[in-house]
Amino acid sequence: VVAADPDRGPAPAVLDRPWLVAALDPATLVPVAPGGAAVLADLLDLPLASERVHGEVRSPGTPTPWAALTAAVTWAAAAGRELPGGEVVVHERLRVAVAGDGDTREVFPGVWVQDDAVHTDDPVRALLAAWAR
Repeated sequence: VVAADPDRGPAPAVLDRPWLVAALDPATLVPVAPGGAAVLADLLDLPLASERVHGEVRSPGTPTPWAALTAAVTWAAAAGRELPGGEVVVHERLRVAVAGDGDTREVFPGVWVQDDAVHTDDPVRALLAAWAR
């Protein structure tokens, strides 16, 4: 149960993009099955998490074809799923500047999606995020 008490901190939000967990307090997030965030947010009269926080990748990365990432290829084969099209941007350590809820700070998520590009320092988590989009 997520309590919405403005005197106790930020209001809850419906988690519409899984990578935003790294940028917001998980205790304020309402999880939902893929594709259902907008409907649930409307029903509960809550904002979407993507409306509360914005991020910008700050670490350098290298665009890499999915097929060049052994871990992603192995997981896709084990799951019986296709690799996503295009490339993933691989970082040594992914660093994202996030702004929202009145503050700006840096987070180090395993994956972040920005401008339709998947950024990661963990190819398996990136693969799961790409499949969830």
